[in-house]
Amino acid sequence: MNSDDTDPPDDELLSDDLEIEDLPPPSPHTPPDFRERLALALKTTSASVLAAAEACYVGRFPSAHAFITREISEHLPDFLQWLVPCLDPELTRRGFEGDKLLVWTIGLGPADMLVFQSLRIPVGTKFTVASEEGHRITAYGGDA
Repeated sequence: MNSDDTDPPDDELLSDDLEIEDLPPPSPHTPPDFRERLALALKTTSASVLAAAEACYVGRFPSAHAFITREISEHLPDFLQWLVPCLDPELTRRGFEGDKLLVWTIGLGPADMLVFQSLRIPVGTKFTVASEEGHRITAYGGDA
């Protein structure tokens, strides 16, 4: 999800009475309105879809690139850490995601995003997220 997503959510999601049932309490590492933001981003209140997408949550970062470079830096020895700030965001993301992963975000504000990492291969629960270009992309998450 990107803050550029202009596709309006369903009318039922705009109500103040958004109820997300049958889900365990959210992780303490998520913002207070995490599930509501997730439901609006995915345009659904389906408990199974929200649970699958929630399982893909990796944390709060300034950008998707910040998450990806953190993941890459964990695999580099100290003497190669200087390479991380040199990485081109678009090329790095393309290489990181390949044809199996999808990194998507829900914007909270400038340089503040909820970041998710889902599968592009059909394993687990299917859902769609908005790309940076604004079209919907199929993703998979949760238990296989």
